[in-house]
Amino acid sequence: MAKKTTKKSTKKPDISQKLITAAFELALTTGWRSLGMKDIAIQAKVPLPDALKIYASKDALLDAVMDQVDQLALAEAKNFQDQDTVKDKLFALLMARFDALSPNREAIACIVRDTLCNPLRNPGMIMCRLPRILQSMALMLETVNIDSRGLMGLVKTKALGLIFANALRVWLHDQTDDLGPTMLTLYKGFRPADRLAQIRPFHNPLCKSLRKSLRKPLCGAK
Repeated sequence: MAKKTTKKSTKKPDISQKLITAAFELALTTGWRSLGMKDIAIQAKVPLPDALKIYASKDALLDAVMDQVDQLALAEAKNFQDQDTVKDKLFALLMARFDALSPNREAIACIVRDTLCNPLRNPGMIMCRLPRILQSMALMLETVNIDSRGLMGLVKTKALGLIFANALRVWLHDQTDDLGPTMLTLYKGFRPADRLAQIRPFHNPLCKSLRKSLRKPLCGAK
């Protein structure tokens, strides 16, 4: 009788996740603005050609992080109840995003500081990131059956983006176990939603507030 051969597990480590982890580590120590894929590949101990096959740029890497956060947030939709209002559902989806980001809060703070809160220094960065952020907000709206298409859809998408950004400002410094301050800010954000239709990314008072908040020492970059 022939002996059965058992195949040894040859599962390779997730190179994409190694690169993401390395990027977060470097964001903490050196900052995000001057970081390149070569730096990330070296930190992850991944050959640069292999790294570039997965992420052609650090923006592509951030897009992958956003995709992961989107999927984790969408998983929250399984918990929706029939009696939940649209506001309840959106609140749950946005809080799920914060839960997904929490393990890398300090690194996210450094990235936000270097990309979203220095528009005059980094106009290219902010213009690259905003469409992807709005894409995620549109996805959240579609998940609760709110049409994000057309002009009115864009207004709703931007409004939700401002609500999320305002809560993000609080979340960056929220050290409570239950994220109570973040939840309260997010909840209050839905009240004046009708006034959030207009967004001027380069002169938005919310971005000024976010810049002021990020002056606190959240990361190791000097």
